Amino acid sequence: MVNCIENNQNKSITCLREAGTGLLIAREKENCMFDLIDEISELLYISDPETYELLYLNKPGQEMFGVSDISGKKCYRVLQGKDAPCEFCTNGKLSQDKFYVWYHSNPIAHRHYLVKDKLISWQGKMARMEVALDVTDKEKQRLKLENALETEDLILSCVKILHEMRHINEAVGCIMERIGTALDADRVYIFEIAGEQMSNTYEWCAPSVIPQMENLKNMPVSIIDRWVEVFRKNRCIYIDDIEKIKYQYPQEYEPLKEQAIKSLVAAPLNLNGKLMGYIGVDNPQAEPSNRIEPVLETLGYFLASSIDKVHANFLLEKLSFQDVLTGLCNRHKFIRDIDKLQVRGVDTMGIVYLDVNGLKTVNDRCGHSAGDDLLQKTADLIRTVFPEENAYRIGGDEFVVCCPDCGKEEFERSVFELKNAFLLSRDCNASVGSKWAEGAIDVRRLVMEADELMYENKKKFYHNHQTTGRYRYYVDDTLGLEKGDALMRALKENRFLVYFQPKVSVGDRSLIGAEALVRYRSHSGKIEPPDYFIPVLENARLVNHIDLFVLDKTCGIVSGWLKKGYRVPPVSVNFSRYTLLEKDFIEKISETWEKHDISKEMIEIEITESVEDVDGDYMEWIIREIKRAGFSVSIDDFGVKYANLALLKNVDIDTLKLDKSMLINIGEQKKTCSLIGSMVQFCTETGIRFIVEGVETEEQFQIVQNLKCTGAQGFLFGRPMPEEEYQKLLTRV
Repeated sequence: MVNCIENNQNKSITCLREAGTGLLIAREKENCMFDLIDEISELLYISDPETYELLYLNKPGQEMFGVSDISGKKCYRVLQGKDAPCEFCTNGKLSQDKFYVWYHSNPIAHRHYLVKDKLISWQGKMARMEVALDVTDKEKQRLKLENALETEDLILSCVKILHEMRHINEAVGCIMERIGTALDADRVYIFEIAGEQMSNTYEWCAPSVIPQMENLKNMPVSIIDRWVEVFRKNRCIYIDDIEKIKYQYPQEYEPLKEQAIKSLVAAPLNLNGKLMGYIGVDNPQAEPSNRIEPVLETLGYFLASSIDKVHANFLLEKLSFQDVLTGLCNRHKFIRDIDKLQVRGVDTMGIVYLDVNGLKTVNDRCGHSAGDDLLQKTADLIRTVFPEENAYRIGGDEFVVCCPDCGKEEFERSVFELKNAFLLSRDCNASVGSKWAEGAIDVRRLVMEADELMYENKKKFYHNHQTTGRYRYYVDDTLGLEKGDALMRALKENRFLVYFQPKVSVGDRSLIGAEALVRYRSHSGKIEPPDYFIPVLENARLVNHIDLFVLDKTCGIVSGWLKKGYRVPPVSVNFSRYTLLEKDFIEKISETWEKHDISKEMIEIEITESVEDVDGDYMEWIIREIKRAGFSVSIDDFGVKYANLALLKNVDIDTLKLDKSMLINIGEQKKTCSLIGSMVQFCTETGIRFIVEGVETEEQFQIVQNLKCTGAQGFLFGRPMPEEEYQKLLTRV
């Protein structure tokens, strides 16, 4: 018995030694190999033979001894419960040439172990590696080892492929080939289940076997109902002779017979309690109880996890690069593609810049749902002329179409067709600017030129449609604020006001914060929304004065409320990206805050989208600087313009605000709910508050509650309100 265990254990240790060597040679493979070691049942630790400090303890060891952080801890304390080095310590008996084998009964685990010790090189120093095999239940362990060790090399090599190969399709193909070859099988395949259907998505065939994958798409799951029951128990299906099921399970027999299958074994791909599909092996020559089932059962989890990551990455990429409202590419993808074209270079290039006319009027008169419908119809018109992958929604009402390597005549013909489509449309009207170039092309400059032509076209439109009043950006300065002295005078005359829109807890609708929003009081006393002056100030590069005014005013108001004894939740203050580009931005917001007697925790810096892009590296840097200055950071309008997953990965933010467009017809959009659910889960796991904007109906709020978001903001809970009105809400806190 002992000799058998020792011989088998030597094989296992050899694999571990190879993994350990891989750790030292390639640092970037370290996590993959650690994950592999964590999956084995043996306890493994590495310690300093001189100081007895633990250097590594695998996951089974951490679980057994109830420790997660081994930093600075001694092996004798953690593993043996002693206050001094063990009297039976084997350090003096160890070498690099061979393992020292012994038995030990552990007083903490109350288990008996077969132990193997050896000196290894660890990060340039000698270290002690110990592997302990639980032999308490010898018979059970013997059977387990007998099966496991026969397939260990195959399992380890397959898991290594999954971790090391970049593309999942290629990795799965290699794994299936390894399995099929090792088991001398005819075919290895994976079926993925989606709802009531299943499809063969991966396949390996022996040289003489005819592939079947293309014939096995969208099949009803009902034909394997018996299998599903077994799979849900995380067990394998083994049919040693399909003739035995001919009469009892004819719905299984027929498709198997058609594929010349005589026997098969199939294992579930289960992940987090969900059956994602199964992996099957046709006509294997090895005995399933000895080799196949352990291989498939073990690899099933890794394969399910890898396939799930493919699906998740696809959804996240779609979220990151697709405008949820229109289905076109979003601003984030536009910036990435333009940068690529700029670097790669093109011989010819055409740019179409388009802005929807009258969107604000539609929103004001008919509601945002009608405005969103207008944007969707605009996107549909663009699709009738240009490929969807070339079209981008880069702003609220702005679209761009990129046509690289496109001939001038073809491009101009397409632009003419697009303009005609808008002329013939009863619902949509847009201002269009286009520019084509060849030779040495500055792509970014070409976009700007098309943008300028669009604005000229838009000016003409509003000149001929006086009832619409104004247009976005290059607008007539109806409030007279474009000159700096006029703006400063308006600030001194207290014509700018700070309004507050409440944020509520999804759990009980209690007040959890507010967003500070700016308004302008005209000479006639009319309160104007920011759409009437912020674009003008952004264009004149004066918006930083308003941003800092709102911050200063908000800090003063919050300070006053606190002095009155109110319990005040944090308030977020929006900053234009133009303001973020100011060299002394951090100093200015810090100086503004220092004038008021409040904690920095009371103020959240909210970064909103704007006309122009800010370099991704700079954005990450400024967020880190804001955090370093002691303020919280909120990313606004996530999901449409700046659905930048890299930003979430690389920097530490406090709040993520979902763009209101994600709520459109959300009750009918299962995919949207699934995407939002994934985002909520990500935020929950990373400690980010998840706020949903634009909640206007009880139906939307119910869905937000079901998705377990942190909070909500929208007209359902209150429109932006003056200081005095919001103060009344504080009395309820």
